[in-house]
Amino acid sequence: MARLGTDAVVDPSDNKDVSAGQCGVTEFPAELRRFFTQEQGRVLLVRGDPGAGKTLFAVQALDVLRQYGGDVLYVSTRVDTDTVYHNYLQETTGLTRSNVLDISQTPSEADIAPAEQLGTDRFDPETFLEWLRAVGDVSDPLTVAFDSWELVERHLLSRAHQNDPVGPGRLVTRMATLARGHGVRIVLITEEADQTSLDYVVDGVVELRVNHSAGGRPERTLLLEKLRGVRIANRTRPFTLSGETFRVFTPVDLPGPQSPAGASEWMPIDDSKSTFSTGIADLDAMLDGGYNRGSVVHLELGPDLSRDAWSLLCFATARNFLSHDMAVAVVPLPESSPGLTRHNLEPALPDTEFEARCDVFETYDHEHSTGATATDNPAEATRETPADDAVGGFDYEEYLRRLVALRAESEGPLLQIISMDAAGDVFSDVMSDHATYVALHNDLSILVTKPEGGERTRADQIADIHLCLERRGETAFLYGKNPVTPFLGFDMSAAAGVLDVSLQEMV
Repeated sequence: MARLGTDAVVDPSDNKDVSAGQCGVTEFPAELRRFFTQEQGRVLLVRGDPGAGKTLFAVQALDVLRQYGGDVLYVSTRVDTDTVYHNYLQETTGLTRSNVLDISQTPSEADIAPAEQLGTDRFDPETFLEWLRAVGDVSDPLTVAFDSWELVERHLLSRAHQNDPVGPGRLVTRMATLARGHGVRIVLITEEADQTSLDYVVDGVVELRVNHSAGGRPERTLLLEKLRGVRIANRTRPFTLSGETFRVFTPVDLPGPQSPAGASEWMPIDDSKSTFSTGIADLDAMLDGGYNRGSVVHLELGPDLSRDAWSLLCFATARNFLSHDMAVAVVPLPESSPGLTRHNLEPALPDTEFEARCDVFETYDHEHSTGATATDNPAEATRETPADDAVGGFDYEEYLRRLVALRAESEGPLLQIISMDAAGDVFSDVMSDHATYVALHNDLSILVTKPEGGERTRADQIADIHLCLERRGETAFLYGKNPVTPFLGFDMSAAAGVLDVSLQEMV
């Protein structure tokens, strides 16, 4: 996931999460780690409709907190121990079968010390509380997830002494008091979607929501409603259940021209006979190999994105072209960082001059020159540079002439990246001719549009693929309108001067 234009939340305890992957997608929100680790004896209530991901959330919470020491236990009411282990734990976590307790068992049947010391043949409220205290005392700390709490409560209350009934509210209150007194962490999974009396007893409340867009894409959101003692920077977090694992998309800044440059460790991706790689293996897989040769791609930018958001996709494709000795022409957005293109693409050319195979049309304020600049590079000899007193719109004929010079330096077709906002109405009038030109030369063209203006409709009329990049809260997602794809969050690293992008599906 990428957040564009805002600062990422940094958790000083993140280095303890040894299972965390690249920056961009993480297994557990930093606020929840702080909630459980800065003070023992916390109780968290987790709400959500069936299918929202509550079980995977609880399992992931236990797996993450296990790394901070102590014992963890998943108490199941709906699924037997073997099924829980094989379906939720075995392939995706470090938890074992002994970390699961079927509440229908008595403590003596469960392989959990010191259950055998309780000497009882039933698991009623009093036995339950005594068991929780005893296990908590020998496990420092103990973390228990009850899934679901309503069924655990119903099971316990059905076994209560008739002459000493225990009400639901009283049981939760006593359990919370015991947890705080003995340093036990508790996660209560509930099917109640609305606020209940439990909200006032527990220390934290989170809600998992799942909706579906008009295209049928699942939209999953974690809402941090209350976390006592923890500042919540962003209350809503998109998340995914991809790979049967709960993971949130975290904010990631888009590296700009200030990013450190150096020798690249980024590896190019081979093109096929019918497609060009997008430069992002996950997107290639989503598009059946990448972009078709001779095609036009429409990249639509949503509102409130940073000025350089277009580069997330375009530079990945451009690097791949340059790495295969093919050339790239770029008409950047007028407000884009002037040095961004060269800074991010030059590391992909360790043995080749950048100017030879990458032509950047600096159309800021639509100003152009008609004069040429002397240069030792023959490919640069026919390229014109802006002059201070030059005023005018995008000249498509000039653009085509410069493509001829650029094509002489290429070992294959060209990649053309054109901001329609920068190119203006002149380019809009020749879009059909442009699509024909791209097809005849077997090139690839990426047309970038923004929300304002009618260029999006015109681009759709000639585009073979329509991708959208838009902001959702503090994060940004890519998805395809044609073809239809799931929401894809960004997982990024910027080692050795090259922004390496992978994508995670929201499923």
